[in-house]
Amino acid sequence: MNNKQWIRDELQTVDLLDERLEKRFCKLLESLSQSSTASIPAACNDRAKMVAAYRFFDNDKVTFERVIVPHIESTYTRMKRQRVVLLTQDTTEVKSHLPKTQLVMLADRESDITQVIDLCSQQTGFDRIIRNDGDRVLNRENKAESSISLHESLRQTKPLFSRKLTIRERHSWGSATIKHRPGKADREARTVSVSVHSGVVTLNDPRVGKRDGVTVNAVLVRETKPTGSAEPVEWLLLTSLPVSSRAEVELVIEYYLQRWMIELFFKVLKSGCQIESRRFEHLDRFLPALALYLIVAWRSLYVCRISRVRAMSPCTVLYSEAEWKSVWQVVMRQAIPKTPPTLLEMTKLIAQQGGWLSS
Repeated sequence: MNNKQWIRDELQTVDLLDERLEKRFCKLLESLSQSSTASIPAACNDRAKMVAAYRFFDNDKVTFERVIVPHIESTYTRMKRQRVVLLTQDTTEVKSHLPKTQLVMLADRESDITQVIDLCSQQTGFDRIIRNDGDRVLNRENKAESSISLHESLRQTKPLFSRKLTIRERHSWGSATIKHRPGKADREARTVSVSVHSGVVTLNDPRVGKRDGVTVNAVLVRETKPTGSAEPVEWLLLTSLPVSSRAEVELVIEYYLQRWMIELFFKVLKSGCQIESRRFEHLDRFLPALALYLIVAWRSLYVCRISRVRAMSPCTVLYSEAEWKSVWQVVMRQAIPKTPPTLLEMTKLIAQQGGWLSS
């Protein structure tokens, strides 16, 4: 699929109330997706196109909502074709019900709120995996009994199984105070051994008058031999998915591991699209540009992920013949091979053009 084709497919429902604006939108998305790190003048590579781009963002008909809506609708179309869709949350919203698709929300500690769990429980065909924040306590029928934390309760159970986990590298961010909080400090990539515990528990409901508690399924993942130099791995996941067997718990863990995709997405948006460096005179002009770069970031991440998943497929599953042959000649400076290179090989060649250094 060439660059113009995916743009036509993605924007087929665009409605900017002006056919000329809609055509300009497609051309601008094509230019910025090919040079995502460049400034808008550099990406346009022509004064007339640059002026047209800034006029596009300055038009009252071009709003954040109208720019992003066709991408949202195309996303729903893709979701409808899937049996399971993982919603990797960082302020994710779902506004329509997909009756034949199981939706699983993956949320970090910021979503460990009783009201959020209640709201998710009321949705049909909607499951959740939320990482526990802090140390919740179990609900007690007799309030005179001593409290026991959820962590401690699960630690005392027999491990369901043990496994290896690959932990990604992490760089701290924010102020000095934030960087020293658990889950925010620098971390080296490593492989760790963990024990996995699970159970059905009833948590204390902190809301006034709520005495019955909140019943959830819980999965505790603990590093078995932590080293003194690294923060030990310990995840406590609250979920609506079943956790009675090893296969079910393994699925919960595998789903949660995909939550890292939202972090990669914002890394692409900030580093690959340089969104924080974009400067406009007015916020109303910046917001449509943000919406457009969100689409560029999605496509960039999609190409990277599909190139890993289908690494040995011929590159023609994603690139047109003209695209891969021209890239081959520019980067390799060799005769064009009779057999197209693999998808991963071609994506790496394109990445080199953007400054990526091949190891």
